[in-house]
Amino acid sequence: MSRASGHLDAVIRMLDENQPYADVLLQLMAVRGALEKATGLILEDMLEALENTPKAEQEKLIQTIREGIRVVS
Repeated sequence: MSRASGHLDAVIRMLDENQPYADVLLQLMAVRGALEKATGLILEDMLEALENTPKAEQEKLIQTIREGIRVVS
């Protein structure tokens, strides 16, 4: 998230400095990439948590993971 925040700060600076839009768009793609990476890491953590969750509680976590996947897709 720090990476995404840093890229977004750069976008704001670039807009304030009237940098070329192509450069701003490139930086926005870096923001998007950082957010997508963070999203994947969160989903991976959720799946790893499933391995350590007692059987009785797994169905609830599976539903939460499904909801997370629906949100990002």
